[in-house]
Amino acid sequence: TCGAGLASELLAQKYSLPQPGDRTSPLAMYERGVFDEMAARAATTSSGHRSEEFNAAILPRCRTMVEAIGQRLAYEAALRPGNVVPEVLDLFEKCCVQEDASWHVEHRNDSRARIWTAEERAFTNL
Repeated sequence: TCGAGLASELLAQKYSLPQPGDRTSPLAMYERGVFDEMAARAATTSSGHRSEEFNAAILPRCRTMVEAIGQRLAYEAALRPGNVVPEVLDLFEKCCVQEDASWHVEHRNDSRARIWTAEERAFTNL
């Protein structure tokens, strides 16, 4: 698929994407973390990006990586003044975090309860 192709090309460093404006934002950290996890796993495949091993280890995770990239890019585009009201932007970020809460618990020292509470608060603030 298109997403798998993009992910493979990015992992092979044939292309690069714009760097995050704020590397400490939850979505930028998630994007980098997912990319790093996949790059580390891809590096252990013996026959490169056209092997059965690569297909089994990497391809099922490509959608997650491409979505993480898209979420971060969309969020940063919406940050520009006048594009999106802050409450909607906050809700978008919280919903994105909720989609893979376990990653944020593991890598950002967060908790599922805090993630749920933050998302509920964002809905209430609309």
